Amino acid sequence: MKFIGTILLGGLLLVHISGWSQGITIGSTNAPHNSAVLDLQSSTKGFLPPRMSTAQRKAIPAPAAGVIVFDTDIKSLFLFDGSQWVRLSATANSTTYEAIQVPVNDSLNKTAGNFAGANVAMNEKYALVGAPGNEVGGVVYLYKKTIDGWSFVSKITAADPQSNASFGWSVAINDNYFVVGAPAFDLPGINNAGKIYVFNFGKGDSWSQQTAITRAKPAIDEQFGTSVAITTTTGGIPFVFAGTPKYSSSVTARESGIAEIYNLQNTRWTISQTLVYKDLQFLDKFGECIEAHGDYMVVGAPGKKNTTLNLEGAGAAYVYAFNGTSWALQERLAGNIARSGFGTSLSIKNNTLVVGAPWAPYSAGSTEAVTVYFRNISNRWQFVQTIYSSNSQGIASNSLFGLCVNHDDNFLLISVPGGRITPTLGSISIPGVQGKVLVYKKEQASGIFRLYRVLLDDESILFNEGISVFFGYSTAVVNGHYVIGIPGKHQGEIRRTGKISFGYFE
Repeated sequence: MKFIGTILLGGLLLVHISGWSQGITIGSTNAPHNSAVLDLQSSTKGFLPPRMSTAQRKAIPAPAAGVIVFDTDIKSLFLFDGSQWVRLSATANSTTYEAIQVPVNDSLNKTAGNFAGANVAMNEKYALVGAPGNEVGGVVYLYKKTIDGWSFVSKITAADPQSNASFGWSVAINDNYFVVGAPAFDLPGINNAGKIYVFNFGKGDSWSQQTAITRAKPAIDEQFGTSVAITTTTGGIPFVFAGTPKYSSSVTARESGIAEIYNLQNTRWTISQTLVYKDLQFLDKFGECIEAHGDYMVVGAPGKKNTTLNLEGAGAAYVYAFNGTSWALQERLAGNIARSGFGTSLSIKNNTLVVGAPWAPYSAGSTEAVTVYFRNISNRWQFVQTIYSSNSQGIASNSLFGLCVNHDDNFLLISVPGGRITPTLGSISIPGVQGKVLVYKKEQASGIFRLYRVLLDDESILFNEGISVFFGYSTAVVNGHYVIGIPGKHQGEIRRTGKISFGYFE
């Protein structure tokens, strides 16, 4: 059954509409396609969706999932997926996408120097966002994954907040616990001694601080908790790891570094192992980064000299395996580029290890590097590939390619935040190039990661920001869901409040 009608528009245009039981056709008397409720038919004209600027698109109040518009600024179609605008079109062979920014849900985020997103962590259910510059001495924001996207749950602070403690400089999470580092925490007479806090999840979305830990023999400016990690072994034993890269093992080995391991015994977190070696030397910074997953953990020493190749500052990554009673050194991987900082960033999941060297000198059109390893059947970490940044990708010198790396079973995120970072905790300065995050997808047969997408800041740079918002300063990815930290982002005239970006890869 059908009806045919015409509509007079402004006395100028007749539109033919054919109604059928299965749908409606516009522009023809032909029946609509069986799969369409509305079928626009023409051989001479196209469909023209609403056209608007980026600002107008973002100002649409409460858009419904499925709304499509054409952005005249970016010259691309966008679809609202229920939580964010997703770009639907790009130039031929383009992999570039916008990463939609999300303000941190807290009124204190309007405080200058909050640096929300300086560090992030994620599991299958929750995401942590560190804001170490917050005026109360640092906070961590907890988000929960829902069917409608990510929703703010609560703000986490230390039970003993201290001004300028940088609580949230480092964060880590597993299924039942999360740990937060405050490396600038002062002890009586010991400035910047550092402290870590362990929290556990309760019913629903509740959490509580379980313990706070300082080193047994702290020293001035050690910054215990610069890096933290947490894992539960296959035997069900939870461990927390904390790095102190500015620990000095002797007068001649200043900032050689140390890492400490704690495990849970009858509801108490007790130190079970200390990792420090005689081969660590001046400015090796062992413990600058620590990552752990299952029965494996890795510690970076980005200042370590490669004595075999006589390369100063080439860096190293120390891989450990849990043998049922303790963590034993399995292998030491050495950087092969002088002053590259191999081990500055790390990511270890299942059988894959990724190591970043963001300080590699820029030369011959290429610069910093990221190296991927695979654990083979002999329990050795086998080289898979090195990913170099290059000016052909629009990445300039000193962009810090690989300052942060994070991967899951299918995707690898490599940060290119741009600029330079001062050594002072909680301080990010010196303008650089605009940041981006490169996304690589794994070929399951070969284990090789291929470039998949390039994520860019979705917001125009404000006049007072320069280009040093540090988009991608931190990242996390789990099962295709990701979070990106943008700690240098301003809110109007309020500087460095920070923002984050959530998203998902198919």
